[in-house]
Amino acid sequence: MMRAMKIKVIGVALDLGAEFRGAALGPAAARAAGLVSHLQALGHEVRDAGDVHTVPPSPDDRVSLNSKCRFKNEVVSVCRRLHHAVSMALQEGYFPLVIGGDHSLAMGSASAVSQFFEHQNLQTGLIWFDAHGDINTPESSLTGNIHGMPVAHLLGLGDSDLNLMRGRLSGFRAENTVLIGPRDLDDGERKIITELGVHVFTAEDIQRMGIATVISQAHKLASKNANGYHVSFDMDWLDPAVAPGVGTPVVAGANRAQALVALQLIAKWGWMRSLDIVELNPLFDDANITARLAVEFASAALPRIESRDKPFLTQERRSASKEQSR
Repeated sequence: MMRAMKIKVIGVALDLGAEFRGAALGPAAARAAGLVSHLQALGHEVRDAGDVHTVPPSPDDRVSLNSKCRFKNEVVSVCRRLHHAVSMALQEGYFPLVIGGDHSLAMGSASAVSQFFEHQNLQTGLIWFDAHGDINTPESSLTGNIHGMPVAHLLGLGDSDLNLMRGRLSGFRAENTVLIGPRDLDDGERKIITELGVHVFTAEDIQRMGIATVISQAHKLASKNANGYHVSFDMDWLDPAVAPGVGTPVVAGANRAQALVALQLIAKWGWMRSLDIVELNPLFDDANITARLAVEFASAALPRIESRDKPFLTQERRSASKEQSR
């Protein structure tokens, strides 16, 4: 029988890895859409740890602006703080739910999960929902935007400063890495995917096979010889007509029903060890609809606990419940 979970919400107000500003407002938008209360309604213990500390870049940081890794120092600093926050959450028995923020943050969250389980001699897989491959290196990138590079660095490629596990732990393996729904891949990314043997289910595969079949196969690949997987969910995986509040929209994406089926299956299997929901950009949103979807998807990815399995109310909460019922 499913047991109640301890969930720690960690916000990352970061948008320096992206082309456009605004994703730094994502965590606040998700909270305003009722993230914590929706998770509590599932029957879980939820702690909001606030946002990881970020520092704005210097306005005259021309080297960072013009490099192949734009704002590298700032992004590395945030990812290291997030790595620590996720590591502490896991050590305290919490399920880390990271809300962003641009997708470069996953170098911090996913690396912490991989490191935590590798210390126990356990391997972790990676399931990546995204309209993009995010598997460029600084050398292959056409833009220098780091939110297009996290998968490559989690697999040990690219800039040593961005690979938080290099020289310590092996990190993720290509055979346990699955990209779901990319529909905007650079030529350099296609080459890296082929050379490494990363598994990819394109948007066309989803239409041809059905989302349930794709997710079932992704689950098997990511969990093979592993103890579970980290899920990183970019809101631009959805079609922009469904989720307009993203910085880099790509047409022909998933719809709400497909996202719910995918995440509900993941919740049912119980192999997810941590979750990112990223690239929520309120500056491009319409009446916070994308933030509300992000909250709905976070809730769908986690199991609902039956009332008899919910944690016992403390005396204070029982008293408050009685007062509300009068």
